[in-house]
Amino acid sequence: MGELALRPLRAADETAVRAAHAVMAAEGFEFALGLGACSEWADYLDLLDRLRRGVEMPDGWVPATFLVAEVAGRHGRLDG
Repeated sequence: MGELALRPLRAADETAVRAAHAVMAAEGFEFALGLGACSEWADYLDLLDRLRRGVEMPDGWVPATFLVAEVAGRHGRLDG
């Protein structure tokens, strides 16, 4: 099966994360917290980095680290 690894989001993850976010939003769940407030993917990655470091956080937010899982170098997919 392969080794499981956790990692932060990267520039190449935009399409997969936006797709997952849209699917889950249709179910009433916000998968990528704060994504809607960022017009550019680079801005979202910056937000996640600031949240991880606890710097310039939005009101009411706490430090957090958002990681995705990969098995054998591949992240999970919604379509199997």
